[in-house]
Amino acid sequence: DVLFSKDGTVGKVLTTSDYPPVVVLSSIAIFSPKPDRVDPGYLAQYLRWDQTLRRLLGRRTGTAIQRVILRDLRSLDVSLPPLPEQRKIAAILSSIDETIEMTERVGAHLMQCRGLLEQSLLTTGLRGRHGRMRSTALGMVPASWKVLRLDQVILSGPTNGKSPVSRSMPPGIPTFSIGAVREGRLNLTGNLKFTDLAPDDVERFHLEPDDVLIVRANASADFLGRSAIVEAVPEGCIYPDLLLRVRTGPDIRPRFLSYVWNSRVVHAALVAKAKTTNGTFKVNQTDVASTLLPVPPTEEQAEIEGVLDAVESFVLRNREYRLQLARLKKSLSGVLLSGELRITSPGGAAA
Repeated sequence: DVLFSKDGTVGKVLTTSDYPPVVVLSSIAIFSPKPDRVDPGYLAQYLRWDQTLRRLLGRRTGTAIQRVILRDLRSLDVSLPPLPEQRKIAAILSSIDETIEMTERVGAHLMQCRGLLEQSLLTTGLRGRHGRMRSTALGMVPASWKVLRLDQVILSGPTNGKSPVSRSMPPGIPTFSIGAVREGRLNLTGNLKFTDLAPDDVERFHLEPDDVLIVRANASADFLGRSAIVEAVPEGCIYPDLLLRVRTGPDIRPRFLSYVWNSRVVHAALVAKAKTTNGTFKVNQTDVASTLLPVPPTEEQAEIEGVLDAVESFVLRNREYRLQLARLKKSLSGVLLSGELRITSPGGAAA
């Protein structure tokens, strides 16, 4: 049988060949393919195809709730090449699915390892480096480390940004939405906007490389307080009001600050200070400035950065590989399931 979720998370598909007999909820549609006409693996891939889901959901208009009804499923037209070709198409697309699933598992393990490594490096330092620990307001840290407030290690800030009316296309002063803050970095792809602003304001709110931005308000407590380091932005780019900008002093490196600021111990302390207004969590400049940080010597900060940067590169490469696989799956599904590309037999004819 082939199972298709028609309510809630619409479009999830599963074949039951590897499972014992089960009873499913009414939100699941059950397909029992005729063995002499339809390969179950092929049907599963056809139902997963985004074009199929678009056709099914296109019939349900006028509501924000996604739902597919049985009548539409029963009347769905399915392109059926000969059975041998169906099996080959299913095998090709399933092999990509298996690779995607394996890559996702690797990605999940990398994220878990990154979290554990960050927690260890940012609280106990490099392995074998420290023989003595001491008790602080942040817990136990190496004896050679300092515990300082943010305002003791920055040259300027925290300073709120500015959010004038913006547009998606130039001309104008470049700015961005808060969605550009992602996992310790500022990513302007898909988030860049343009606005009109007086030169004095541009000078006041512009960004420079190595600035660190901190989210001061968000509906998600997990996203509140997250930071991103500015690596490269268009000239004159300003930052929005929902962010705070800090510029570091000689006692802390910008990249290390971003790592330690996003760590569990610092983030939890900041969220504990948050106020809630109309479902939005907020912290102010004083909350941020008074947050305590573990501060190793700058040489050790650089070494810790190097280790975490290496792990981060693995995470990013894994993510890009998953995106490439998803694009490959979408492309191949389009040409194979539509019949645009036929799977031929050794003799050259369609299977």
